[in-house]
Order: sequence, then structure tokens, then C-alpha cells
Amino acid sequence: RGRRVSATSRAGAWVEVGADEGAADGTMCRVEIDGHPVCLARVDGAWLAVDDTCTHQTCSLSEGDLADDVVICPCQLRFTATTAATTTR
Repeated sequence: RGRRVSATSRAGAWVEVGADEGAADGTMCRVEIDGHPVCLARVDGAWLAVDDTCTHQTCSLSEGDLADDVVICPCQLRFTATTAATTTR
């Protein structure tokens, strides 16, 4: 059995969201936890989770691009996947 991918819910509990099927770095996908959209990003062999909704406009981050550890929103704002802070990189 392969590794599983987990993320935390708003209640702070870990929630299993799927199988880690060896996705390549740079992969992003959208999952829902407790009805809330979450963007999973594969960076340096690990999955990172951030809110999927852009704070600038309500674009889905998982529909954007991933460059190293920077999530590039389809509305053009950039966030670091490790901290979810905006960046100019």
C-alpha cells in the first residue's frame, strides 16, 4: 500500500485526502476538506496545502502554475507554497 496524503481541517484534525501516487514536483490539485477548497502543491517531494481561493480575486490557485515553491494564481498574484504569503518572485 502506498503513502497517503493528508491535510489539516479547520478543526485542526488531519484528514486523509488521497493516495500519494508519486506525483512529480510541480503538480497541483484541488481537494475539498469539510466543504472548503484546498490547493495541494508538490514541492521538493512533499505535499503542501494552502487555501485554494486567491485573496486578491476569487480565482482557484490550483488552476494556476507552480514554479519552484511559488504558486502563481491564474489572476497573476504569487504566493509561496510554504507560507502562503504573497511574493514578487
